[in-house]
Parts: sequence; structure tokens; C-alpha cells
Amino acid sequence: MTPAGAPALREEAARLLERHWHEAGFTAPHPDVYPWRWLWDSCFHALVWLELGDERAVTELEAVFRW
Repeated sequence: MTPAGAPALREEAARLLERHWHEAGFTAPHPDVYPWRWLWDSCFHALVWLELGDERAVTELEAVFRW
């Protein structure tokens, strides 16, 4: 059974990650304070992208190994 607020939470998570997506292929933890990629954060970002069914999950992990 899916909790009542789950769809709204998924939508908000997708919007947040989208706003923080960097054209270099990663999700910035905070676009103003920490606009670069962090290994710790990228792993969690990849898991959320995966749960959302977005290919950026793979792109996020590729960015980890690229640098």
C-alpha cells in the first residue's frame, strides 16, 4: 500500500533534483553554496533518480567516475 502523501513527495523530489541538475551531469547539493559534485551526495542523488525512473541515475554515477 502506498502512503497517501507519496505521489506529492515524489513530485517534489523530482522538482528539487531538476532544479539542482548541473549540465555537467550531476546534481549539485546546493546551487549557490555547493555548486559542485560531492561523492557522498551523488550516490544518494543517483538512488533517488533511479526511484523516479530517470536515466540521470546512471549519468550521476558516470560523473563520479569521470572525475
